Amino acid sequence: MGLSILGHLGFAGGEVTFIDQDVVVYLHGNGLAISDLTDLANVGPTKFVTNNLECPLGISAFTTSVPEHLVAFAPRSAEPCIHVLKYPQLDPLSVLRGGTDLEYESIAISHNAKMLCAVSGPFDHHLYLWSLEIAQTLAKVAIGGNLATPCTWHNCSFSPKNSSMVCTGGSYGLVFWKVQVVNDHKLQRINAVIGSREDAAEDGNVLLDSISAQCWTQNNLVLAVGRSSVMEFDAHSGILTRLFPLAVALQESLCLFVTAIEEIILLLFSNGIVQGIRTSTSGSTEFMLNVAKEPCSKYSWCSLLPRRDGLLLSGPGRIQILTLNGADASSSKIFAGPNAAVIDYHNGPVLGMACQSINDPTLVTAGADGALGVWTRDGTLVGRHKFQISDVDSEDCVVSITSITSAPCNSNFAVGTSIGCIFLLSGKPKSQNNVLVDLVSLGNLQLCREPITSVIFHPEKDILAAISESNAFIVDTSPQKGSISLCVLAHTSFSGHLASSLNAAWKFETDFPCAGMSRLKFDSNGVTFLATSPISCDIMALASSDAMYRNGKLVVSKIESSHDKGVMCLGVSNGGELVATGGVDGRIALWRALTESGVDLVKLCQMNLHTGPVAYTHFSLDTSILYSSGSDGAVFSLNILVPQTLAIPSERHKAEHPKLTIQHVPIPAMSFHQATWCESCQEQIEKLAALKIKSHEAAQRSIIANLRSRLLELVAKNNDACLNEKLERNEFIIDRARHRQVLTASQRKANELEKQLRVEKQARDVISARIRHDCWDCMEVQATECHSFLTPRLLTSNFPLKLRADKQKHCLECVCFLRKLALRQSASSISLSLDSSVLSRRLSHNISWMVNQGKLLPSLDLINIEQHDSIASIKLLDGALENDGNDDEEARLSEEAWDENLTTTQLYQPIALHTSIQKRIQCVLVGELLRQAQADFNFRFGLLHDEKRIELGRILEKTDRLQGICGELGIMEDYFKHQFAVPEETPEVMIQVDKSEIYSSTPEATTCMVRKSTGLNADNTDDYHASKRALEDMMYGTLETKKETDRLQTVLQAPSWIDDQNHDDLTSEQKKELEEFETAKGLLAQQQAKYRKALELEFKKLRTEVSDIACSFDDKLKRLADHRVFIMNFVTTQELYSSRMCVGLLKNEARLITLSRLGSQISTLNLKKDCQADIVTSSLSLVSAESDRLNRLQAEDKNIDRHLKRDLQVEKQMVQEDIKLVLSYFRRNNLSLEEKPDDWRFDDTTWQMLLSSRKHKVAKEAMISDAAETLGNLKAKHANSLVVFGDIEQEIVKLRKRQAKIRAELATSEVNCEILVQVRQGQNEVDAEAAVTDYFDAIFLPVETIQG
Repeated sequence: MGLSILGHLGFAGGEVTFIDQDVVVYLHGNGLAISDLTDLANVGPTKFVTNNLECPLGISAFTTSVPEHLVAFAPRSAEPCIHVLKYPQLDPLSVLRGGTDLEYESIAISHNAKMLCAVSGPFDHHLYLWSLEIAQTLAKVAIGGNLATPCTWHNCSFSPKNSSMVCTGGSYGLVFWKVQVVNDHKLQRINAVIGSREDAAEDGNVLLDSISAQCWTQNNLVLAVGRSSVMEFDAHSGILTRLFPLAVALQESLCLFVTAIEEIILLLFSNGIVQGIRTSTSGSTEFMLNVAKEPCSKYSWCSLLPRRDGLLLSGPGRIQILTLNGADASSSKIFAGPNAAVIDYHNGPVLGMACQSINDPTLVTAGADGALGVWTRDGTLVGRHKFQISDVDSEDCVVSITSITSAPCNSNFAVGTSIGCIFLLSGKPKSQNNVLVDLVSLGNLQLCREPITSVIFHPEKDILAAISESNAFIVDTSPQKGSISLCVLAHTSFSGHLASSLNAAWKFETDFPCAGMSRLKFDSNGVTFLATSPISCDIMALASSDAMYRNGKLVVSKIESSHDKGVMCLGVSNGGELVATGGVDGRIALWRALTESGVDLVKLCQMNLHTGPVAYTHFSLDTSILYSSGSDGAVFSLNILVPQTLAIPSERHKAEHPKLTIQHVPIPAMSFHQATWCESCQEQIEKLAALKIKSHEAAQRSIIANLRSRLLELVAKNNDACLNEKLERNEFIIDRARHRQVLTASQRKANELEKQLRVEKQARDVISARIRHDCWDCMEVQATECHSFLTPRLLTSNFPLKLRADKQKHCLECVCFLRKLALRQSASSISLSLDSSVLSRRLSHNISWMVNQGKLLPSLDLINIEQHDSIASIKLLDGALENDGNDDEEARLSEEAWDENLTTTQLYQPIALHTSIQKRIQCVLVGELLRQAQADFNFRFGLLHDEKRIELGRILEKTDRLQGICGELGIMEDYFKHQFAVPEETPEVMIQVDKSEIYSSTPEATTCMVRKSTGLNADNTDDYHASKRALEDMMYGTLETKKETDRLQTVLQAPSWIDDQNHDDLTSEQKKELEEFETAKGLLAQQQAKYRKALELEFKKLRTEVSDIACSFDDKLKRLADHRVFIMNFVTTQELYSSRMCVGLLKNEARLITLSRLGSQISTLNLKKDCQADIVTSSLSLVSAESDRLNRLQAEDKNIDRHLKRDLQVEKQMVQEDIKLVLSYFRRNNLSLEEKPDDWRFDDTTWQMLLSSRKHKVAKEAMISDAAETLGNLKAKHANSLVVFGDIEQEIVKLRKRQAKIRAELATSEVNCEILVQVRQGQNEVDAEAAVTDYFDAIFLPVETIQG
């Protein structure tokens, strides 16, 4: 037998994409649904792409390619793969691997269908690029953002014209990427868009706020919608080109879609508002209209049709298509045609189903949105109704349907609502040829104000039972005179406020809440129910051997199911042969029920269809279709494939009522002001109580009138009496004023005392509440001791455990879930235990005394492996249980030890800890392991503590008997007496208050109070016990109860004449009587001796038994105390192990912070180095320029001498001696430039020539001197800049060395493993020295290894 998908009847909302011109793909359950929208009036059949991994977590992302008819999706699992299929055959083209380890947020296919990109998240922010032709990864790049922040990059897309352009957007803004191909593919990040968030990026680039919608335009621009504006970017440069503000009223809504149509930017928001912005007029709003069919409609997705002639909108349970007006796209008439929904399902999960036949077999579904839907066998919606409340004008007020069931004998069905009203409904065809159905009401009844949790029809009678949270009703639904009038036949209240008319046949309490219950069998032999619970994987069968109404015995049995977490719901076919269960894991299982000998379920098949818990399962009338709904909003109709070898009996015959014409009306609206049946019943009870009060008042008035008449009669008699007998008139008058004064004063004093007591009580309550919260309620396990019976100082205590905070529980759940995923991933290829080859690379073989060497689990690090060589012996460590050597039991324990749900399995191997995240997880898991060890010890301690109570009860019984024996024997013997130590062994007494503490008072105050109330003084003590004496007189002087005669104190009464007469004077009768007396006396002495001996033997035996009980308990207590020492050593060692890991993590954090600080310092020094390098280069260029200038000036200075000598030779035609003489004048330093020297013998022209050259020489020398000085200054500055540059380089080298050292320390810490070892005696001994030696970094080696 198998199950195949027939269709689906729900839509949860979300992304809807086209795979063809008229075919859409959307998420449904844990797979994909494909629907044909060619005929919008009649949506075509649906194909379902089952998740081939059968992953209950569903699909995280999918996309399509319209030109190539491709669909790609990524399941939500560890290391997911992306599957690419070809439509319409849905053949697998490729499987893309090598991506993220968590899940994908978004997937996109290029326009030519050659590449695929995907964005991972939320903690793995990477962009991946694959080639669809070769199915290989081309490039991978980190998007940005802090990896510790759960941001979302919720979309990625290719340019519609250029496959090398990619855009990613999300909560951290918008980033553009360019695909470059040199030797291989590479994603180059284009300059990020600048925004307002300073901490958005890790590399200093500041990104935009959250992007809710984006699109590419035809000219390679990108439109993105932020929180308050629409932005236009150039994709090539990432520059913001234009900014258009949004309307203020729309800034709080989520934008789903943006596109550009001519000069209009079209925006659609989640509330159905469409805004048009004209780009040519600085972003002014052109129009704004609402396209929602209902005011409360919410949308979650919008996309453009492949032909670009309309929009597709989707929301919970609805898909809607709007046609664009091609003639006028710039006004409020942008949409043309009817605004109708193509798919209109339930707006939320389906919580109930019922099958019946109006003309053909139909299905009625009840959703959380308060709507009823009528479906045909092929999945067509033919009827719909939504319950309304007439007293509320708001359209958001929804009356939820909490239960629904169909009648077994007719086509009626009953509906229970959240406001306590039940409806009896039926379906009526609108016309003879029309398949549409109208839902009409046959009757309704407002039972109570609380939700009706369950409604069920009687299998043979026209009655139904309705159950709420605190009430149960039996309602008559039989037709009378052509109409049905619902009336309550019986009622019971679970809270006890109303009178009960239903008696419980039997009662069974479970340890867990029941989520689903269904009747499997009902006949004269008994009734059988099946019950499920979301926290139990078992199905509970409840069977009564007698009829349910005979108070029969209840037989309870458990049936194991195939669900991993719990069973959420259960459905039974009409014949009772098939059972369908839905689990918390989203799995649907089909069973065959066998009830011949007891109750048993045989599993037939199962399917994984939902991503969350299954909410409801239901069979069709002919048991050919199985319907299922989940909390994810998905509804499936499954065809039950029955093989020929397995014959399912037809439906049992049920007596049907004759068809009657019953009056029906449209379903009325409900009212909050309508009185319920419970309120009417309560009103009648109150009226009866009021009548009783009135009758009581009348009786009291008659009594008062009688007293008044008697008083008046006495007054009349007093008036007629004589003077000696006549009383004063005031003696007949009651002083009401004084009475009122006394009452007022007493009431005032009582109010003051009450107020004072109330204040004191409030203070005590506050203090006690704080003490109780801090010392008791915050503890999961309170500190308790268990003392021995015989040994005074032998005791043990449990481990006090505090309650975990919700944050700690959530952290532990997340860590365990991640470890389970990792274990599942590695289970198929890598063994959980380390291979010996791996150990040989990590540890030396010479270390023979290292017990675990990383092979054992951390929980075994302190246990001698020679004594405990199996997991079974570890579990039986304390001696409370004994291993019988059963191999099957050891195998079972080994399998349990490697169960992924066990903490010992989830722990990392000690030498497998490499990363800081693994160490953090290891710390959490070690803490959980310690808590489990302490909890396990506390459980055993509780068992021993309870055993002590039992043993103490046995001892007390025996000591009472010992005390009685001592009294009978008249001896003073010591025997064992023991009581619980308070409050060490009974801590609960600290928060309990007994009556003696409540009414405690001093003896003096009590005596004074009694004497004052009785009118006695201190001197009259004899009359104080008058009542006691009267009681004694009444009981003839005896108040003791009659006791059994003491056999040891029995004495025979001798004859009265035995002391008065001699033995010789006795008569024969007296002698005979004396002989009988002596014989009886001897027999009595013998009996008393035997009885005394028996008592002594019983005394010894009881004392020995008490001693044996105490010794046996003390032995168990000693073993438990030894086990506690073992657990304490284990906890201490593991806590030190965890502390060392935490210290290592803190050191790593400090190293990372130091490394980051050093990196920033190096970056700053590199900037300074670059600046200083520029300064050195500029100073060097200045020195070079000044040196060239000096050389040039010096050359010009030499040329002045040459030019003078040449002029003298050429112009003056001087001889060599005259030239030397003129040059000697020229070189004189003290030569005056105004007067010729006395010894000048040449002409004036020569003098003028000499003066001109001399002036040039002096000027040139001054310039050379200035240039030399400037050159020296520049060289000094250049030398200083070189020194500064060298210092910066040295500082950078020093920081880099420190960085390298820290990186080496980090690398060492990554490969460093904290391994707990056990050292034998003698191997941890070192020589004693005068100073304390730190062996922190020491390695212990065997002595024989060193000596050998």
